[in-house]
Amino acid sequence: MKPKCFATLSYSVRPGVFVVCVCQYTRLQPASFAISQVAGLVANTATVFVASYFMPVLLGKLLAIGASFLVNFSLSHFVVFRKRSN
Repeated sequence: MKPKCFATLSYSVRPGVFVVCVCQYTRLQPASFAISQVAGLVANTATVFVASYFMPVLLGKLLAIGASFLVNFSLSHFVVFRKRSN
């Protein structure tokens, strides 16, 4: 398998592993977590694609790591794991 595929594979496998490990013990909605992970994948891919026109690809990938972290953290914090009122 080519090293380029590992990031995509990571984003693809992570929601399934999360659902199996955590969602069975909580009331967390698996679909919201999977959607947040897909949003992180899109943010990462789009950032690398756009940044590759303006800077070396390696720097674009570093920028994409930060962008996908911000998207994943924000969605996880404000959507998936938000505090629910009783």
